[in-house]
Amino acid sequence: MRSLVSAVAAGLVLSACARNTPPQAPSPARNVPAANAAAAGDSAGPGGRGGAGAEPRPQPYNRVVTSGAQTREGMFKVHRIGPKLLFEIPKDQLNKDILLVSEIAQTTLGVGYGGAAVGNRVLNFERRNNYMYLRGKSFAIRADTTTPEWQAVQAANVRPIIAVFNIESYGADSAAVIDVTRLFTQPPNELGVSSRIPGSVDAARSWVENAVPFPDNVNVTSTLTINRTGAAGRGEGAPAAGGGTTASTVVMHWSFHRLPDVPMMPRLCDDRVGYFSVRYTDFTDRDGKVHDRCLITRYRLEKKDPSAAISDPVKPIVYYIDPATPTKWVP
Repeated sequence: MRSLVSAVAAGLVLSACARNTPPQAPSPARNVPAANAAAAGDSAGPGGRGGAGAEPRPQPYNRVVTSGAQTREGMFKVHRIGPKLLFEIPKDQLNKDILLVSEIAQTTLGVGYGGAAVGNRVLNFERRNNYMYLRGKSFAIRADTTTPEWQAVQAANVRPIIAVFNIESYGADSAAVIDVTRLFTQPPNELGVSSRIPGSVDAARSWVENAVPFPDNVNVTSTLTINRTGAAGRGEGAPAAGGGTTASTVVMHWSFHRLPDVPMMPRLCDDRVGYFSVRYTDFTDRDGKVHDRCLITRYRLEKKDPSAAISDPVKPIVYYIDPATPTKWVP
């Protein structure tokens, strides 16, 4: 434990040194790393920059969101133009926490099952000049924001950049229009199925099925074909001699959820009770130790009438039964 506290102290010293360094202005004309090219979602060329080192030049709105666009309103505006998918992200949704839930909706025989969870993570959209960055956010380490330890935690927990997009145009109230097609046809590892189905996505055999926005969430479904090396599932046939490539086609489902501005009160877990839980490390120095904390995962049940002994909830718990459920089990 003492070594962990020392590590935090070292982080504070480094942070202090960093604060004494004159700030460097960001360079907007830097190139996109190759790893980000697949997620850039820009038809102008590799990396979504429209040319090496070129600053994006947003176009007039009606040249990007053309008369042929199928537009739907929701948390983000969603525009479909042929195979392209555009998000129009309002300014008030920038730098807001968004929960992304990913699952395999349908799958190839022998490769998992439909409805299998792939993962969930918290994301933010961040605008810098005429670029939009999709960044991850981790809550695995924390500290009281009023303490010096919080500075060390921030220095050790920079939000990773998952994807970068050119801003194609600006809508009403400076809403940024970005092309997210390749985010869902060639998803980066953080959003894809590599944890479940190792291999590379073949963009020529992948496409966006649909995108449906709602007031508090946006759902996107894509068909992805994955080249799996040296593996074959039941019903797929044996791989080629010497370990060939077997293709698996799956339907992926992503759901972006708006998180509440005011979080619910957390509740500590107790290992003697069988709740699902999440854990994090608290580096706040209260007794010279680093503490592991555990919170239960639970529904946000709040009374409509706080003064009543028993009240209907503000938001009831609703279960949706999969239509593939055998009829006898539905009741």
